[in-house]
Amino acid sequence: MKIGIDVQASRGKITGLGVYTQNLTDSLLREKRNGWEFSLLSKEQGRDWNTLERLIWENRDLPRKVKNEKIEILHVPAFAPPMAKPCKVVVTVHDLIGMTFPNQLGLPSRLYWGKWLPCAVKQADILIADSENTKKDILKHLNVPASKIRVIYPSGHEGFSPLKDSEKLGETKQRLGVKDKYFLTVGTVEPRKNVHRVIEAFIKFTRENSVYSDYQLVVVGLTDFAHGSFVKPLLQKFSSDANILLAGYVERE
Repeated sequence: MKIGIDVQASRGKITGLGVYTQNLTDSLLREKRNGWEFSLLSKEQGRDWNTLERLIWENRDLPRKVKNEKIEILHVPAFAPPMAKPCKVVVTVHDLIGMTFPNQLGLPSRLYWGKWLPCAVKQADILIADSENTKKDILKHLNVPASKIRVIYPSGHEGFSPLKDSEKLGETKQRLGVKDKYFLTVGTVEPRKNVHRVIEAFIKFTRENSVYSDYQLVVVGLTDFAHGSFVKPLLQKFSSDANILLAGYVERE
């Protein structure tokens, strides 16, 4: 059986969806099951795509690759599958943010995540939800039969372990401006991640608990949501607090 995997989300600056896609494919390729042949499908890109470019990939370029490589099952672990199925399709649905929080997206993204993606997802033969809550959202908003949904939780990763190389750790902390004692939050800096509340809670916590007064809050994640207009008020409001560090996008290494 020839299985194609859309790995476009793992190209460029990867966020959570890209990490999921990359580690899933790495694990599957190590399986080496008899009769399974994997093909990783992507297109070179010099930068992150906008909504139009993503639609072109999903509905023109990806189906062409599926057809040319005679793929029997296509797995789309992030974003949307082609609207017209080129073969049997499996899609991983991480959330339905476009439908549940449409006010937090610009118009093109709102149409893509809130309208187009749900319609495309409904065409899939099997849906993978990576939480029970996402499954409930799928049943509520997409009217998809429960028999088509499988809940498969993302695993942890061996990369999330104490770093034994103290010299490398020290260099990284010095380069980023991280103190010895800190809390860390990771995620794209945008409204639905509730970063503002995290910062306020951290400040309140450290002020009320003197033993933590010298701790730092390190916020790691892309800051270009809404062309940076969301992060600007955060910087203005909390720039005077030396214990808040907005580190921006940080490479996995």
